[in-house]
Amino acid sequence: MKLPLHILSIPFLLFLLNSGSAQNVKTRKLWCFGIVGAPEYAYRTLKNGGGITSKDLFNTRDSIECPKVAYSIGIDIQRYLSPKFILEFGAFYSMKGENTKTYSMQSTIASYPTSQKVKYQTSYLEIPLKINYRFTTRQISPYVTGGISGNIFLTEQVTEYNSYSYYGLNGPTNTVVHYNGADPHFADPYAPVVVAIQENGYYRINPQLQLGFGMDYVIDRFKLKIEPMFKYSLTDVNDGPLIRKFYSIGLNIGVFLLSGSNRVRVYSGSGNLN
Repeated sequence: MKLPLHILSIPFLLFLLNSGSAQNVKTRKLWCFGIVGAPEYAYRTLKNGGGITSKDLFNTRDSIECPKVAYSIGIDIQRYLSPKFILEFGAFYSMKGENTKTYSMQSTIASYPTSQKVKYQTSYLEIPLKINYRFTTRQISPYVTGGISGNIFLTEQVTEYNSYSYYGLNGPTNTVVHYNGADPHFADPYAPVVVAIQENGYYRINPQLQLGFGMDYVIDRFKLKIEPMFKYSLTDVNDGPLIRKFYSIGLNIGVFLLSGSNRVRVYSGSGNLN
């Protein structure tokens, strides 16, 4: 699963459309308050914490796990330090983690699953601090951004999707169901099982590098932004036999309200205010 290339190209297309524009943006003591959300392609690095058992566990998990679709959403605040430099910070609820492929359990006992899929959903409160550099002072401008996020661990939820084959007098039937409960014969056939909600073993704070580029568009007292973003954990997220670092590629989409002692002023290349 890869982030579509046409999504990553959107900021460049907007830049080309704006290349002939002579309108510029002047700012002074300007704040922007917005809401930003992002779909993300999330995964993790995995390393062996040491020992024979963890090595076997590492080989198993590394062979069956795969990336997942995650997301983040929250409040974003920007402070114009100059027409080109912007200080950005905020607070976001962020879902990270990984999934497993569906794998065989190699069981012939009716009360045990014959196959299984697991979803790991790890949630954080992200508090990023970034600097944006706009390449122009025009209404539509490309920019680069980078900074650090202090991520606060909230919880991890592990959900199993188990499948069972019923065994009758004439051998196994072809009926395969999802199972939630102690006995598949009395189970809700399509409900997943939340097997664990964990808070132990994770470091409470996980600093994260954030790098990206994007395009913003100022319209009177509003601003829109679209921003491909790469995130990577700078330290291990957990302690234990298997140690992970999260990373993701996402697409931030935001809408902002501009506020300050001066409104955004748009002027033509000749210097005349509009």
